[in-house]
Amino acid sequence: MTISILAMIKGVLSLLVCLRILTYQRNGARYKPVISALAAILVFATGGEAVYCLLGLEQCVTLPQVIITAGMTVAIFAHKGNVAGVCYCLSTSANF
Repeated sequence: MTISILAMIKGVLSLLVCLRILTYQRNGARYKPVISALAAILVFATGGEAVYCLLGLEQCVTLPQVIITAGMTVAIFAHKGNVAGVCYCLSTSANF
């Protein structure tokens, strides 16, 4: 099986998100069970997606999927792996 360029890019981006969330350190931040559950779901989902894409099991990867994954990667890295920070930023961005 050959792996498309888009699948490789999406796999690497998903792996980066997974690893960044896994290496997040709270440093005194409050524990929030719902955010922790969301972070765990993101780790499983992005880790699984990385495996599928990098092993060539993903059948069809489109450019919009890669763009969405890139946006998620930028958001997670901008908040240093803090999923609560990303959620808070999304909830307060409606102040146009």
